Amino acid sequence: MAVPKTAALPLGYAPAGPPPIAATATKKRGGRIGACSAVSAPARSDSEPTALDCDRFSRDPVPATTMYIGHFAPALAASAATPDAPRLGTLFVAAQLVDLAFFAFVIMGVENMRVVPGIIAMNPMDLYHMPYTHSLLGATLWGLGFGLAVLAVTRNLTAGIWAAVVVASHWLLDLLVHRPDLTLDGGPQKLGLGLWDYPLLAIPLELALIGLGFWLFLRNSRGPVGPPLILVAVMLLFQAVNWFAPQPEEMSIALPLVALLSYAILVALARWVGTTRRHRRAAGLAMARYRR
Repeated sequence: MAVPKTAALPLGYAPAGPPPIAATATKKRGGRIGACSAVSAPARSDSEPTALDCDRFSRDPVPATTMYIGHFAPALAASAATPDAPRLGTLFVAAQLVDLAFFAFVIMGVENMRVVPGIIAMNPMDLYHMPYTHSLLGATLWGLGFGLAVLAVTRNLTAGIWAAVVVASHWLLDLLVHRPDLTLDGGPQKLGLGLWDYPLLAIPLELALIGLGFWLFLRNSRGPVGPPLILVAVMLLFQAVNWFAPQPEEMSIALPLVALLSYAILVALARWVGTTRRHRRAAGLAMARYRR
């Protein structure tokens, strides 16, 4: 769903009131979205879906996607930055902590999402209520809490800071690609630059982020190259499924459960990779002590 063009509003800002849209949808029994009509009707992001951009959805050959593996790039970069950073598995949890909480909250009914095919070019998900996880305030608090937990366990301030930064990076990356469904503090004003509406920008961005992250990680760590290659292969496989698999037509509990399962698999693989490689500076210090 495109954001209405308003001269007085900055890019990516959605007003609190209902924006005008170009098409409406008829909701069938069972929750599926049905026929579209080219009429103008108001819609609110926090109400039942009443509109689809059906013409664009029917002709756009690019499959749906979300920012997925790109969120792990800050985790890889943090691991590459300093030997005092948390273990890679912990950083992978930090990178997706906001989404882990969101999907858990969806299952519990605390936050909400729905499937609206055509709502945006690359994503049929309407994330219409997520004030506790996908507000800037919420993401910052999640980051502070996770950072303090890492600090308490490791007794390393640097590790705690990096953990908090990686958690907070999630909201900033989402700001680039989301339609206006993010908030600053859970209020009615919605933010999002909407790169999901531009597949030729969003897809290369995701691949470039994860490619840069892995390059930094490999360049600044020592150990067998096999485990990281297995990790990146599984990540690309999951991303390919995310891009090319048939998209859901209605919301079900399977969506958050599958997302949580995929995150658990990647975290487990990252934890394994972290046991096979050491930061270059840490490895150098260990070698110097051994030679003495």
